[in-house]
Amino acid sequence: MAHDAGGPRRRLVLDRGEGASSYLAVVLLIAGVVAAVSLSSVPAQLVGGIRDAVCQVIGAGDCRDGGRDAPATAAPTPTARASEPGKRDREDEKKDEKKDDGNCWDWADWACATVDGLRLGTGDVLTDVWDGVTFTGCLAHICSHEGFKSNWGSLKDLVTTNPVDTGKQIWDESTKKIRDDWNNGHKVRAVARAVPTVLGTIFGGKGLTKIRKPKGDKKPEDEKPEDEKPDEPPPGKLQEILGRIGEPSPAFVFGRGYEVPYVSPPGTQVVRHGAPLDVGGLDPSRTYLWIVDAKGDIRLAPETSPDYKDLYGKRPGHAMKHGDLAAGSEHEPVPEGMRPPARIGGELKAEIGPDGKPTGRWLMDNNSSYSRSNTRMDGRRLGEPELRAAHDLLGSTGTDTSKIVVTPR
Repeated sequence: MAHDAGGPRRRLVLDRGEGASSYLAVVLLIAGVVAAVSLSSVPAQLVGGIRDAVCQVIGAGDCRDGGRDAPATAAPTPTARASEPGKRDREDEKKDEKKDDGNCWDWADWACATVDGLRLGTGDVLTDVWDGVTFTGCLAHICSHEGFKSNWGSLKDLVTTNPVDTGKQIWDESTKKIRDDWNNGHKVRAVARAVPTVLGTIFGGKGLTKIRKPKGDKKPEDEKPEDEKPDEPPPGKLQEILGRIGEPSPAFVFGRGYEVPYVSPPGTQVVRHGAPLDVGGLDPSRTYLWIVDAKGDIRLAPETSPDYKDLYGKRPGHAMKHGDLAAGSEHEPVPEGMRPPARIGGELKAEIGPDGKPTGRWLMDNNSSYSRSNTRMDGRRLGEPELRAAHDLLGSTGTDTSKIVVTPR
């Protein structure tokens, strides 16, 4: 009789333990639901893992993926049986990893992992709350000046960044440790750690500290990488092109004394390697003058502009001349009234179609005193070969010359 009386008392002890386990399982289940509902961006793998962890806690049979709704036709094969020793090895490794996590009995692993997760999650929240206090203090300048500027700059970034991207980055940073635990096999601890983390992010100061750098390391979507500079042509190739054009020479146009002095116009574009010409940015309603100066740079500017009135007041139409472009480059002194030296010059005009509208192409000619034998001081006449060399020089700078047509005159 004494033996029979003792039996029920031992079963009552087991019943009390089972009731506590069920209570904790319900708490974890509710926490998992809160985490899943709070943010819909939680990966499906994590949601499935939460289900598996809860399944392990309440002891609902085989909780592995293979144990859920296995097809009726699935049957063990010799290959599967041959691989069972390897599976046992992996299971032994997982057991060893669990033993290294803490000083717990095997039957209480889930309880220790739960307590450990709650402890770590609460510690994370307390740390972030303190960081939130210091963050707020720095906004009132109760810290270093650098911290003051950094925190106010973070608030500016917060309101100027896409709110969806900011929310995702704050969530990713807040749940990093949870994801690390999950990926490293500490699934029960990850679930328990999620409880204070979710509550701290929603109701506490955890999210406040994450706005220090809401943009992270990502670049804004509308920011495009810089275009790579074209390869610089070999010095020999550049010299070969300049050799085809020829040496620079001054020019003199009789009866043009009113053009003096020659002055480089404002807004002159100097086209060279690393600074190509933006053909799409040219105005089709304007005529552009260009030269290749003594150094081999291409200089280009509109022939007329309202800005030229005071600069070229004595000239008809206040027009700029090729000599003005050459005056802006390095050159040897020349006699009064003579245009500074240049290698070649011409005009760049938009091609007009039959409908009277620009076709999108540009016509590059050699209409300049630097191309005519009666105005060049060296007496050379520069025609199509030299003009094509100038076109090649323009292309060597990285300029898209596919829409620039050589039209010698």
